[in-house]
Amino acid sequence: MSKLKIVVIYDRVLVDEADEQSAAAEKSPVVRTLDKKEVEEEVADALTKLGHEPTMHELDGTAKSLLASVEALASLEPAFAAVLEAHGVPSEMILLSESARTAAQAAAACGVGVAQIVKSLVFLAGDEPILVLVSGANQADERRLTSLSGRSVRRADAAAVRAVTGFAIGGVPPLAHPQPLRVFIDRDLLTHDRLIAAAGTPHAVFPITPADLCRVTGGAVADLKRDGDAARP
Repeated sequence: MSKLKIVVIYDRVLVDEADEQSAAAEKSPVVRTLDKKEVEEEVADALTKLGHEPTMHELDGTAKSLLASVEALASLEPAFAAVLEAHGVPSEMILLSESARTAAQAAAACGVGVAQIVKSLVFLAGDEPILVLVSGANQADERRLTSLSGRSVRRADAAAVRAVTGFAIGGVPPLAHPQPLRVFIDRDLLTHDRLIAAAGTPHAVFPITPADLCRVTGGAVADLKRDGDAARP
């Protein structure tokens, strides 16, 4: 991943004066495009300004989050970028200064609608783990999944999600898992030009088109939403 788009929420340490005034006036995130080295330099500069070697609780929120993001990025499976590149999908990643464990958080940070967020959910169809990619505005209907999979379906717990995907809930991407999974894709996702999906950590997401999402995952498109229910993270 050659470039990272860093979405930095207004912060007195990590933005310069012009950006700070702009962010305060517009009440909007400061967006800059940096590579990994530049991110590390930003964090190092913030630490230098503090004048000493700080403990984590002494850092402001953005510095803490960027440090966590850089560390998480370094630990991401190389297979993630390899899968995208193998399918000709641009490997842009958006690092967020704030956590995006929920669809609403991810949408707010990236400036898109909640319906454009891809929730990567793991269910168990009998004993078979399946991956369900649902619009952030929808809940997955387990009855429909039971009909599609041919087996009784239930949500996987946190331990099962990590074991199956290699990632924790809140950062599960729709690809780059250690084992192939049967995938179902919410038809409502196809109504958007651009989607945002988790990239392995609650602080990282990546953009992808619906066509690329279907092609890369090999998922079956179906009506998955639970009618009449309010969306949940």
